[in-house]
Amino acid sequence: RVYMAGAFQFAVLSLQLLGNHHIKPWNNIHSASEGNFSVWQILCTQDFDTPIWFRWFYGGLNFHYSHHLFPTISREYFPITTPRIRSLCEKHGLPFIEVGFVECVTGMVTNMNEVKKEFAKHGAGTLSLVYG
Repeated sequence: RVYMAGAFQFAVLSLQLLGNHHIKPWNNIHSASEGNFSVWQILCTQDFDTPIWFRWFYGGLNFHYSHHLFPTISREYFPITTPRIRSLCEKHGLPFIEVGFVECVTGMVTNMNEVKKEFAKHGAGTLSLVYG
């Protein structure tokens, strides 16, 4: 039973990790952020829309903007920082995206298919030139 609980937790965290980092295409993020660390973090991640009772399974990483922008603060503060980040994004015209589980998985598969096409087109050695 402990193994099954651990496997479930690992599956949730794996999907969450992949979803938060591989749902958006990364090409042109560097030029769009103009070297600004905060803008880069906003453009390359998104939050997970989770029910409050399910947040424990994510370990606070469902608030991924807060995790990336403030990596050293405790996760207990993420629900406080998230509305402030959202308002700053609106003020500066930056996207603040919250995705649900199904949207995350479909977006991740779509983006990975696009990366696969880039590999087929340019070869593995030149992918960093396309996405870097």
